[in-house]
Amino acid sequence: MICEAVKILGATVSCEAGHWYVSMQVEIKKPLPPAPTPVVGVDVGLKQAAVVSDGRVLENQRPLALHLKKLGRLQRALARKQKTKDPQTGRTVFSRNYQKQRVKVARKHQQIAAIRADSQHKFTTELARTCGIIGLEDLNILGMMANRKLARAVADAAMGQLLQFLKTKVANAGGDLFIASRWFPSTKRCSCCGHIKKRMPLKHRTYQCLVCGLSIDRDLNAALNLAWFASEQLRQLRA
Repeated sequence: MICEAVKILGATVSCEAGHWYVSMQVEIKKPLPPAPTPVVGVDVGLKQAAVVSDGRVLENQRPLALHLKKLGRLQRALARKQKTKDPQTGRTVFSRNYQKQRVKVARKHQQIAAIRADSQHKFTTELARTCGIIGLEDLNILGMMANRKLARAVADAAMGQLLQFLKTKVANAGGDLFIASRWFPSTKRCSCCGHIKKRMPLKHRTYQCLVCGLSIDRDLNAALNLAWFASEQLRQLRA
């Protein structure tokens, strides 16, 4: 039975890794719930997928790294399957065993993506429901991917997907997002006194303030700075 408040706009049928899906686009008329008021900052990274200024942490599942050995075996088996080139048309003809193995590889990729998306969906849904104002940092993900030593880890973390989930769900929940420039010193700035260090190498996992003596995890310190940034932006808007 379909509720009268729901209007079906369309449906799309797709096949992914041998599985068929139907995606329905609907329009639901419902009042926008009041947004929660807490202000938090979220620091996205590789060691932990996300650290919230209130202490919540999304651990990096690293699904690709965990399934890389199995995925490699499947891909090597795929490479050994028979494929020939038609001399008349020039098109490549794949054997049935090749097609079966291709589906196995696709399903392994689908499993890896599903593990990653599941944890990100749960985390972003909880955050959007409990926090009204969220501060984020604009990340140069393409630049990080250009580093061959970090490219696989950055792709495995899917930071861009996490940020997109968060932006969509916070907007639907009636909250506000404030995105700091990539030049904002979230890691170098002390969340207690505001002192900014000249350098903060990645090997230093603890932030030690040279002025007030604060000792705090670098990711939590960055999240607190992003929460401060969001609060300042909100204050300026209301002024």
